[in-house]
Amino acid sequence: STYALAFSRLAPYQAAWWGHPITSCIDTIDYFISLEDEVFDADNHYCEQLVRMDTINSMNLPKIEVADSAKEGVFFKVGLPQNAKVCMVLGRLFKLHPDFDELLISLLYSTSITSHPNIMNSNNNSNVYVVFIAEKLDELNQQVVERWQELLQQVVVSNSQGLTHSQQVELLERVLFIDMDYYFELLPHARVVLDTFPYGGCLTSHDALSNGIPMVTLPSEFIR
Repeated sequence: STYALAFSRLAPYQAAWWGHPITSCIDTIDYFISLEDEVFDADNHYCEQLVRMDTINSMNLPKIEVADSAKEGVFFKVGLPQNAKVCMVLGRLFKLHPDFDELLISLLYSTSITSHPNIMNSNNNSNVYVVFIAEKLDELNQQVVERWQELLQQVVVSNSQGLTHSQQVELLERVLFIDMDYYFELLPHARVVLDTFPYGGCLTSHDALSNGIPMVTLPSEFIR
């Protein structure tokens, strides 16, 4: 809806904020508000006039204070086993690029079929779960799952053997969609947050860092 509204001249001057990943290329948007961290020639990447700010201009979420006993309750409510090691992906599902799909499948595979030390600090990582925030329209969630199922059928692992059907089922059982209502309850109990790419996090990244949750991100040329 905001994209459709942007075609109207509702104010003398109109701007897109850096929560948008790329230029709008709409004549009615005059400025793109971004950060000084943009690359040197970033002006060439926008149809709008680029405005480089020296601060983020958004408010961080205060640290969520939770009791240790709260973990058991929220894990039960969202359907996680009590020994689950939670990786959260906080971005909206439209940010999930096919390249990120491949990373997700690789993570799930490396923490189930094999047993080796990794970021979760354990030799038995089959209880690593990746949690996404569900969209209100369930068809969108299902489309993403179907995309992963298709990718799983094409996966060839290092020993050149494809995944069996039971292994595919086991992998996707460790991907969970939770309602936004449980977002703030579960976040403090996450082991790590996985940043989407090439369109990374914005306010959700602030949420994670404000609560001291480590983020795994992929550096790139662009600020997005």
